[in-house]
Amino acid sequence: MEDSWIANDRKVAQYNQMISAASNNYEAYCKRGIAFYNLGKVELAIKDYDQAIAINFDYAYAHYCRGIAYFNLGDNAGAIKDYSLALIIDPELSYVYYDRGLAYYYMDNKEEAKQDFCIAATLYKKQGYLDWYKNAIENIKLIESLQNPNSFAKLQ
Repeated sequence: MEDSWIANDRKVAQYNQMISAASNNYEAYCKRGIAFYNLGKVELAIKDYDQAIAINFDYAYAHYCRGIAYFNLGDNAGAIKDYSLALIIDPELSYVYYDRGLAYYYMDNKEEAKQDFCIAATLYKKQGYLDWYKNAIENIKLIESLQNPNSFAKLQ
């Protein structure tokens, strides 16, 4: 565990240098945001994702990363907004549909969650991510089972 903290501290220092050299380096802001996030500094991570998006609004990965941060802060609506923006930019991001499905699920919007898991499953299968495909299918089964109180399944 300590090694990952040290590695992330080093990454922050590296990205600080990259940003100092080129303040419009949106990828460096996003990557530093990931390092901050991994250090548990979620608010600093969000600020870096905000900066990356301000520099390049069409950088889908920064929207996705900010969505993860919001999701982990319990702000499912904020996460859904960012995931949706990422998908407008790049509709082939299977993992974003999956994560947006989770956010919808936790907002008790099971139909939207099911739709996103279906799209994620289709994309995962097409992209060759069969373990994630199976997880998405299991989540679809869970949502369907909620309509039948005699069955039980666990969200992946």
